[in-house]
Amino acid sequence: MTTIATLANLKGPQGIQGLQGIPGTGSATTDVATTALINTPASAVRGALGGLYAPVAEPVAVALAAVTPTIEELIVTATPRDLTTTGSSPILVAPFPLQVISASLLVWLTPVPPSNDTNWWEFRLNKITVAGVTTQIATKNNKITGGTAIAVRVAWDFDAVAWDTTAATLAKGDILGFAGYMTGVATSIQQPMVTVRYRPL
Repeated sequence: MTTIATLANLKGPQGIQGLQGIPGTGSATTDVATTALINTPASAVRGALGGLYAPVAEPVAVALAAVTPTIEELIVTATPRDLTTTGSSPILVAPFPLQVISASLLVWLTPVPPSNDTNWWEFRLNKITVAGVTTQIATKNNKITGGTAIAVRVAWDFDAVAWDTTAATLAKGDILGFAGYMTGVATSIQQPMVTVRYRPL
């Protein structure tokens, strides 16, 4: 006669199974008893589960937590109206306090105004406050003497000119304007584009 003996309880009645194939521990006959077993801080099952499913710090989360937030710079591009005579256009209305950092003009179509000491353009970046007060931030011209030539489809920036950092600080609602002042009879500016870089404050 063959005798079959139970060597281990491999699975409890409610599906509790020993970790890593080890026989189940303290099998209970009801869900309530099973829950109580797992929730008992001193139980072996609770300790084993805690060891397997303890929170793990993700490397990306750890790296992000260690990074100090920085203020990012933003860019806006505007297409003012063609300039056939002295005139101005708005570039942006400040949605929040900001600092204008740099600006450049791009002329898309030919002919571009040639450098000339008689017929020339002066371009200005202006701040217009909510109260309507206009303050010059920077100015640049295309004269032969002391100016910079304009080339078609080449950025003509204000980086090397004097920059009023106080005027370049805009409060919410202030306007950044771009103005062209013609002296003599200068060639028109066709399809200008102005790009401005700024930083939220």
